[in-house]
Amino acid sequence: MNILQIKKVMKKYGKSWERQDSNLILECFTKKGIYQESPIAKPYVGHVQIKKFWDEVVVKNTKNIKVMPRVGITDLKIIERGTTLLVMLCNLGGGQIPGKIYQYAATKKYVLFILDGTEEEKAIIYNYFSKFNRFVFCDNNIKDISNALKKIYNKKVSVDNSPVDYFSPKNIFKEIVRDLYAN
Repeated sequence: MNILQIKKVMKKYGKSWERQDSNLILECFTKKGIYQESPIAKPYVGHVQIKKFWDEVVVKNTKNIKVMPRVGITDLKIIERGTTLLVMLCNLGGGQIPGKIYQYAATKKYVLFILDGTEEEKAIIYNYFSKFNRFVFCDNNIKDISNALKKIYNKKVSVDNSPVDYFSPKNIFKEIVRDLYAN
């Protein structure tokens, strides 16, 4: 495949998510193609298995997902205002925490915190952020994400959707100054 073909398939893949169209997703695969959510997940081989998975798991559990191209910050702010859920995906490795988690913590929206990386990295990140009782955590696989989304949708989560004062600029400034004078 050349780069144009790859872009075409990826665009079709995004449209299949947005439209919840299991027939369109099949156009992204050969008859014997393999769809696999992650390296440790069960692979779905061929159109019959892919379509069954897509209809029973993806379409059933992800009706409100919209895949969009890269948008500017102005458009993003408008889109975020219309959402009830923000999603934060950890980096695959290194334990680095994307800065948007602090922005999301300042909202009154549900925040789905998708953990990724090694088990040790996930444990460290979870242990730190769970103390704020602000985030809904799950692992980065379709089953955990689907379960977390169902819990949020059915309001079966017990998190405090208030902004986390600890991450406020005023408090961060105090912490930095305190650390500077402590040394």
